[in-house]
Amino acid sequence: MADVLYIANIKINFLLSEQDSFPVRYKKVNIMKIMAICGSGLGSSFMVEMNIKKVLKKINVEAEVEHADLSSATPGAADLFVMAKDIADSASVPENQLLVINNIIDINELETKLTAYFSNH
Repeated sequence: MADVLYIANIKINFLLSEQDSFPVRYKKVNIMKIMAICGSGLGSSFMVEMNIKKVLKKINVEAEVEHADLSSATPGAADLFVMAKDIADSASVPENQLLVINNIIDINELETKLTAYFSNH
């Protein structure tokens, strides 16, 4: 039997033996953080955030997802930043943390790019 505890973006799995009611070992797993970015951090990024959550559920990937404006896209703020190509050049994040989409309403493009990202990382 396994119990899960979340503490400040860190997932800790407690593996319990069938006879014991206390944790016998644990494994720390960092939860990936993904930020959907748009110019003002309101409508577009919120829509992309919702689509990211749908795609992650479909491809069975667990991550914390939120949306923000371009000025919030700093290297330590998230593990992966998803944004449209029109603002990607203005982003101050490393290229390996950047997922650029051509069409923010195309969930198929988002799924293709997220699937490729997770298969390479």
